[in-house]
Amino acid sequence: LACRMYKNGQLHLRQRYRKGLPDGHVQGWLPNRTEVYSATYQAGKLLDERYHSTVGLERFLTLTPAESECKVYYHPAPPLTGGHLLGTNSQGADILGIQQLRYRDPNGTDFTVGMIPQAVFRGGCDTSLTGHTFNPNIPSEEVFISPMRGKAEGTVVASMPLSYQGQLIENFSMRFENGKVVEVHAEKGEELLKTMVTMDEGAAYLGECALVPQSSPICQSGLLFYNTLFDENASCHFALGECYPTTVKDGAKMTEEELASIGGNSSMNHVDFMVGTSDLTITGIKENGDEVVLFERGDWAIYPCF
Repeated sequence: LACRMYKNGQLHLRQRYRKGLPDGHVQGWLPNRTEVYSATYQAGKLLDERYHSTVGLERFLTLTPAESECKVYYHPAPPLTGGHLLGTNSQGADILGIQQLRYRDPNGTDFTVGMIPQAVFRGGCDTSLTGHTFNPNIPSEEVFISPMRGKAEGTVVASMPLSYQGQLIENFSMRFENGKVVEVHAEKGEELLKTMVTMDEGAAYLGECALVPQSSPICQSGLLFYNTLFDENASCHFALGECYPTTVKDGAKMTEEELASIGGNSSMNHVDFMVGTSDLTITGIKENGDEVVLFERGDWAIYPCF
């Protein structure tokens, strides 16, 4: 369970629970978004507690749940322990039943991408063959999924330069039809971009959709590292090329042909490019047509239980 409390419409307190006990980080803010309190719990035990500011702290402590609006969200499997962003049932199907993700941004992004039915959102952690949890990519702010090959329509506009083969591609966009890149534009490096998407037959199809909030530390640093393993943690992004079999239930056990039969993309390439901005909205569309706003103004609109 993830609980958020509001006072006069302003986020006041954020708390996580597992099995009925406080677990993970607690954060508290004043209405002006000044963080004044944080704590860490593990299975109900208080491990650490800090007061960051004395300004308004007494008022913060007197804001009781009784005078706050409390919103509770259910997320049974946190992604950073190898679970899935939106929670999964025992069969691995996404509880929210999201079939498509729709991206919209005033910068020109208007894009919809379909999901592989057997795919689930994954986080930064993984489990070794010996059963140990580890982080193969540090830092990691993303949760990601492999989209369905052939199910992508519209235009995406990059929000950051792409460093590819030692050169920069800047201020670029791509238009997709039937899942494939059919048109590209770039103020700098357009020919290189065209080469990238024609590297092989799968290079023009998506292999990854990743969600990263603008509040991530990498983004807040304001630095461009010109290294995808860092820059991808600053922004929502896509990757052209090879999909991640581990985001598909039993995908790691599938042959390339089996993975392709359910919509997984194959390519010698896997190239991430950033699309996240402070104006980006991402909406999940369910099989029945219902919509769930996942990102709003570049940040989480639902509460993923990290």
